[in-house]
Formats: sequence, C-alpha cells, structure tokens
Amino acid sequence: MDILGLIAVLGFGLTCFGIGCSIGKDSNHTRNNRPSRQTVSGYFV
Repeated sequence: MDILGLIAVLGFGLTCFGIGCSIGKDSNHTRNNRPSRQTVSGYFV
C-alpha cells in the first residue's frame, strides 16, 4: 500500500468516527437505562 492509500484509509476512518460521534451526541437519552441492582438471594434459595 502506498502513502496515498494509507492517507485515504485513515481519512475514511476518521470521517466515519466523526459522523458517529456527532450522531451519538445528538441523541437525547438522559434517562439511565441500566437495570436496577438486584440481590443474589432472589436467584438462589
């Protein structure tokens, strides 16, 4: 791979990363969607 190919691949990767960051930043998911903490005693007798 020559230097122009390397520059093209790096440029494409950085562009995709930038687009992904801008899309992820715009989402308004402020609520915590993680499951609540559960105790082990609920699973074992």
